[in-house]
Amino acid sequence: MLRMKKCCFCFNLRQGTFASAIYTMVLGALSIMMTAVKLQQIDHQSRASGQYLLTSDDEALLKREKIGCYIAIALFAAWVISAMFVIFGVKIEIRGFLIPWLIITVFMVGLMILIIIYFLVHAKATFAYAITICSFIIFLLSTGVILYGVICVACFFRAHLSTDYYY
Repeated sequence: MLRMKKCCFCFNLRQGTFASAIYTMVLGALSIMMTAVKLQQIDHQSRASGQYLLTSDDEALLKREKIGCYIAIALFAAWVISAMFVIFGVKIEIRGFLIPWLIITVFMVGLMILIIIYFLVHAKATFAYAITICSFIIFLLSTGVILYGVICVACFFRAHLSTDYYY
C-alpha cells in the first residue's frame, strides 16, 4: 500500500491534488494548441498539393496525420475537462469526480511511456540533433511529474474523501 502525507514535500495531499490538476490543465491546453498548429500545417500541405505532385502515399499519410491530430485534440480536451472535475471534486469533497482524471491520466502516461520507448528504440536517428535531445529530456521529466501527480491524487482519493458519491 502506498501512503503519502505530503505532496512535493511541502504541499498537503489536497494542495498537491489541486497542483496536479492545474499542471495537467496547462499541459493539456498547451498540447491542444501545439496539435492545432500541426493540424494547420497539415492543411497547408494538403492545399499546396495542387501545386506539387504528391503521390497517393503522401496524400494518405497527410490524411492519417490529420486523423491522428483530431484524436489527440479529443484526448487532450478530455484531459483538461477531467482536471476541471478534479478541482471541483476536491472543492465539494466528492471523490467520484477524481476517477475520470485518474483513468485518463494513467492512459496518457501509458502513451507517454510508449513514446519514450519509441525514442529509445530509434535513438540513433532520433537523437541526431541537440534540440531533439532537449525535447526528449523535457518529455521524460514531464512524464515523471505527471506520474507523481497520479500517485498524489490516488493517495488523496484513498485517504481524505468520503466514500459517498452523492450527498
